[in-house]
Amino acid sequence: MVRLVQVLAVLAGCFVWSASDDVSLEGVKCIVTGKAAARAEHAVECKQGKVYLCCANCVAAYTKAPEKYAVKANHQLVLTGQYEQKSCPLSGGKLDPDITADVGGIKVAFCCQECQRKVESAEGIEEKVKLIFDEEHFKQGFAEKADDNDRAISKRNDGR
Repeated sequence: MVRLVQVLAVLAGCFVWSASDDVSLEGVKCIVTGKAAARAEHAVECKQGKVYLCCANCVAAYTKAPEKYAVKANHQLVLTGQYEQKSCPLSGGKLDPDITADVGGIKVAFCCQECQRKVESAEGIEEKVKLIFDEEHFKQGFAEKADDNDRAISKRNDGR
């Protein structure tokens, strides 16, 4: 049974991790409880980053059903600086840095005022977070944050 859980966790792209990798968890909450402080020792790999939970019980709950927490996990990946915005999450269009909205403590930019209004008119913070950080919009608008080495290589390659 334990082996089955381990295999399922790996297939889901998530497994327990114990390092913090210089991510600040100040003010970051567990994505399962939504209340307790997230802790580095209860990190779980998700996509190309880690989500942080408060305890072993929440690690087990997340690992059992990561899709249930996908929106909150995506939000936390951006909140902790592991992912960054690359385009408008609603349209995929080029960002206008002057057209933004706060979505769960994250400044999200949009391509146009129509996309901004759609988010701002959503009922409550949970609906706004769901609209921006569901799987479809997350893939369209966010990407793993490139480190300085990746940026330097990219600039060199662009100059060829």
